[in-house]
This record gives sequence, structure tokens and C-alpha cells, in this order.
Amino acid sequence: MIDTCRSKAGFTRDDQRESAQLAPQTITRKGKPSVVVVSAEEWLKKITRRGSPAEFLSASPLYGADLDTERQHDEPRGLSL
Repeated sequence: MIDTCRSKAGFTRDDQRESAQLAPQTITRKGKPSVVVVSAEEWLKKITRRGSPAEFLSASPLYGADLDTERQHDEPRGLSL
């Protein structure tokens, strides 16, 4: 964990190396977590899309379930002006 007192002087190379090689680093402000620093490699893994939207939907636990997808054709309610 890196405190803001250390971070005000800027991240040292040791801080950068520690952040890149170990688990995500939490930066605190006044004793409360404020920012999390992760390596660029870890960030790219988090934001990279895996598969298409169709693949995502077909992997749903409801895929193939007998769902009522018929749309209701009710008449609109009356409007008095």
C-alpha cells in the first residue's frame, strides 16, 4: 500500500516496479483507499473484449430456455383531453 505522503513526491522506480510485478497497489488518502494502481498488462486483460455479443448471449444460463417472447398487443388506454 502506498500512502499519499510518499506519492506526493512522485512514484519512484521501486514503486513502479512493485506495482507492475505484484498485486494491484492501493493508494490511500487520509487513511482511506483512493486509487488502485495496476500494471498495464493487467489493465489490458481487464478491458479486452472476449468474444462477440452473440457469443455472450448464447453463453447465458437462459439460452435455450422456453421463454415467452411473444409481444403483447394490448390496445392503448383512452386519453381524455
